[in-house]
Amino acid sequence: MPNSPEPEKPAPFPAHKLACLRQERGLTQTALAGQIGVSRQFFNQMEAGRVLPNVVIALRLATVLGSTVEELFRATAAAEATGIPVTQADPRLEAGARLWLGRVGGSWIAHAADTAGTLAAGFAPADAVLEGPGRARMLAALPAPTSNLLIAGCDPALALLQPAAGSTAGGRWHWIDCGSGRALDLLAAGQVHVAGIHYSGTNGAGNLAELRLRGLGARMSLVQFTRWEQGWLVRRGVGAKFFGCTALATGKWRLANRADSAAARHWLDRELARAKIDPRRIPGYDVPLASATDGAQAVAGGRADVTVGPQALAMAHGLDFVPAEAVDFDLVAPATWWRSDRGRTLKSRIAELAGTGVLTGLPGYVPTQSGIERPKRQSRR
Repeated sequence: MPNSPEPEKPAPFPAHKLACLRQERGLTQTALAGQIGVSRQFFNQMEAGRVLPNVVIALRLATVLGSTVEELFRATAAAEATGIPVTQADPRLEAGARLWLGRVGGSWIAHAADTAGTLAAGFAPADAVLEGPGRARMLAALPAPTSNLLIAGCDPALALLQPAAGSTAGGRWHWIDCGSGRALDLLAAGQVHVAGIHYSGTNGAGNLAELRLRGLGARMSLVQFTRWEQGWLVRRGVGAKFFGCTALATGKWRLANRADSAAARHWLDRELARAKIDPRRIPGYDVPLASATDGAQAVAGGRADVTVGPQALAMAHGLDFVPAEAVDFDLVAPATWWRSDRGRTLKSRIAELAGTGVLTGLPGYVPTQSGIERPKRQSRR
């Protein structure tokens, strides 16, 4: 039968260009599957490297894509022996570092699999190991990472987007824990597929403004993820004694600060300016941390007294919480990407998390219109 894979042991990672060639030709998985006579589900598994087509299907595929069978399904012995070229999102990673991989714009992008946030729950399976600068060795124990999705942002709820085992979504969905500014930098550099941001403003106005400021407004679109309560995460038992920026001005509270491009840092600097407080008077202000999770861990570990972040992180780390404002957390990707199979799948997954109560079960989360694209022009009412 044409939809049946040949009884051949699949290689640990078929180094084919199937996904890239399909996307370059503007074809969806459904459209291409129809042209070669297979189901979309089978094509998804084939593109993810989990199954190999028979000769007839492989020849049809090569013809439609204007390629060759050899190019699409080249053996991987050489790649296993010498590794594959990767673009490191963090050039400081050393040989032996475990990696998460994703294919973005025809290049392999490597992110650290082991961070303060991911290690809180123990080691998670990695896709590869860094062998040297710009070169990685694939790990054979996992399905091919061709269809992996890389999502950057500081909201820990992004980790919930990973589809359930057995899903037809294809690949693994990796959450890259970082601030909003860093997430947008990675997206603009072609090192993630999606960025999560939460700049202050009602109905996503702050997020839209940040995209315009960076010159990304024309080609990027926002999809609503959730709305959550942002505020001060304070050392347990002393939250009642903390009065926001006024308390910081005393110099008695150690701050776990965020990077200057982070949305939480933008909010903090704005509040300090309004209160006419010199940030140099605040212990810890000049030592920024990469993410909200890092900040919460610093407070919980006694290295700081207060940080800025979502209410859910305060509860998860046993900290007091002093609310400040509700913020819209939106996901950013090219408008064309949101119309692709993976873009539509991600929207559906977001809506599913909201509709089944998964997001509302998190303290301070109020998902409204989750999975819906946000208008680029805000109403003036």
